[in-house]
Amino acid sequence: MAKSACRTPGYTNKMSKRWGFENERAVHSRSGKSKAIILSVGAVVTVGLMLAAVASSHREPVSQASNQMPEREPRLRTSIIAGFIGDSWTGGSEMGGNAKNNWSFLVAEHYGWAGVPLAAGGAGYVAGGGQDLQFGSNVRIFDIASRRPDILLITNGVNDLDVLPESQEYRLDEIRVEADRAFQLLSAEVPRSKIVVIGYIPPGGSNAWYVSANSVLSEVSDAHGIMFIDPTSLDLFSGENQRLIGTDKFHLTDEGHSYFADQMILQLNAFGASGWPQVYANWTIAENP
Repeated sequence: MAKSACRTPGYTNKMSKRWGFENERAVHSRSGKSKAIILSVGAVVTVGLMLAAVASSHREPVSQASNQMPEREPRLRTSIIAGFIGDSWTGGSEMGGNAKNNWSFLVAEHYGWAGVPLAAGGAGYVAGGGQDLQFGSNVRIFDIASRRPDILLITNGVNDLDVLPESQEYRLDEIRVEADRAFQLLSAEVPRSKIVVIGYIPPGGSNAWYVSANSVLSEVSDAHGIMFIDPTSLDLFSGENQRLIGTDKFHLTDEGHSYFADQMILQLNAFGASGWPQVYANWTIAENP
């Protein structure tokens, strides 16, 4: 604010007197005395510097270890941790799916997992949600790896697909590259985790664009040995089920989250999810994989 930037009247002079100096007018009016003051100040400074040098020569050297952060002790856990990487479908929205009403919570509750939502609205494999928070970004990968999840489910709405028709081929190449990067990093950082990729989810009827995008994701997932669920083949939210989409025509309602959770449980059961084990003993990244 402009008002806070203005100095208080007399501020400069008060500070000058605080440090042993007079204002300019007073110095000129007593030029003889000012020379003596300057000499005295110089002598004091010289003596002070000498004393400081002597004191520093007697200090004990500082250990480099004192500047290092101590390693956290691993904390044992007994629960299966399931991380849910996603966007606002996993984080919830004004339409629904907040906290315990989110599909990720319902899925975790069904299997008795400790669910950890790792959501960033607007994000995807290519889209960063305006914050460079793509699924394969270093920030996201470090956050995910630090939780040591036994299970990882990666879900994207349609953030990556919001491009003009003439840019779709280029976007498919971007999805291929960025998904490959994300899966490589995840496989390296949490090599024991069970990873499931849920493809792009049409908030209504599917079309050729969704089919093409999910075909790319399926191809990259297969290359990394990752399980893939194709929502376009399930036709989840077309016809009467469009009522499960909120008034923004994109996000799920609470009822929609419940329905989506049930459908994902059916798919996960086919992969044997109920028997997936706990593979990490600790909460922290101190444990070697």
